[in-house]
Amino acid sequence: MVGLRGCYRTALEFCKLLLSLDPDTDPLGVLLMIDFYALRSTQYSFLIRIFNEWESHRHLSQLPNFAFSVAVAMFHESGSGTREDEHLAQRADNLLKKGLLQFPSILLPLVDRCGVVMPPEISTHTFFAKEGPSSELPGLKQLIGLYIERTHSVWKEPEVLTWLEAVCRSALKDVDAKAPVVETYRKVRLARYQGTPRNILRHIIVSDLPNVTAMLPADVANSAIMMYDPLPPEDSYSSYSRPERRTVAGASRAGLLSLFLQSIVPSYNPQAPAGSNEEAVGLQAAAQAIAGAGAGGEGGAAGALQNILAALRLHLAPQAAGEGGEEEGEEEDAAVPIADDINNFDLDNLEFD
Repeated sequence: MVGLRGCYRTALEFCKLLLSLDPDTDPLGVLLMIDFYALRSTQYSFLIRIFNEWESHRHLSQLPNFAFSVAVAMFHESGSGTREDEHLAQRADNLLKKGLLQFPSILLPLVDRCGVVMPPEISTHTFFAKEGPSSELPGLKQLIGLYIERTHSVWKEPEVLTWLEAVCRSALKDVDAKAPVVETYRKVRLARYQGTPRNILRHIIVSDLPNVTAMLPADVANSAIMMYDPLPPEDSYSSYSRPERRTVAGASRAGLLSLFLQSIVPSYNPQAPAGSNEEAVGLQAAAQAIAGAGAGGEGGAAGALQNILAALRLHLAPQAAGEGGEEEGEEEDAAVPIADDINNFDLDNLEFD
């Protein structure tokens, strides 16, 4: 999101931070975008330095974005005309030429995305035309699509396009001469990019580039993906999962009744072990009887209701006796009608559906 707002230097610093957290596995595929933000923020020396330091053990030149972006960074850094810069310019030519021989299918889609047409001797050459994106393996096609969609803007500068055309002519000389390195790179492409690692698939999802997400495998594209954690590792576990509630038999039928009994007797707990609360034993037994009386007819429900009334009498009797003083008399007066109502309750006229 920071990069989409044009804050390229800030986005580059975020990439450095994310990469430093796990540089070995790079779970978010930061190496696939750090070159773009380095170029857009003109941090050419940083991109060249990370390439020089990591190439020996991470083989960054096997990623299309580094094979081309580092060459562009060297091209921009070699603008002062000193001897050191001339050496850097030669390295830029060699690196771009190597990138074109390694990934020939990137050229025509890249210039087409830039709205530029290459000369016919380049655009119609079988090396670039025949080795198009449709001929590439899915893994390599996804990497190339990511680079073109994200980084095509850095190739629109006139001096960069002129340089690209000159290097393309030099690369085609090696192709026409059937240099052994051309066949070597072709075999490497067929052997190295057989599948797409999970972190690259995760990076494609997070990047949300429509032309690239369309290249996702069917099993990934059709699966449910949570954007807060896209494609978690297969051996991952969630530390925030809510424990499952243990259901009580008959809870659905006795739920309203339990709430009613709890409103009368706060100490009543339908899940408490039998006998753990002497005041609520009768209520608990009656509630369980009603919960299981769905198929028992009128007798089962009426008997359970009698048990409830008997338990209420036992519970309300101490309240009617009171705790002493004037309050005791008032409580006794208030409790008597309730007890009378319960004692006079007529079960003969009850109807059960």
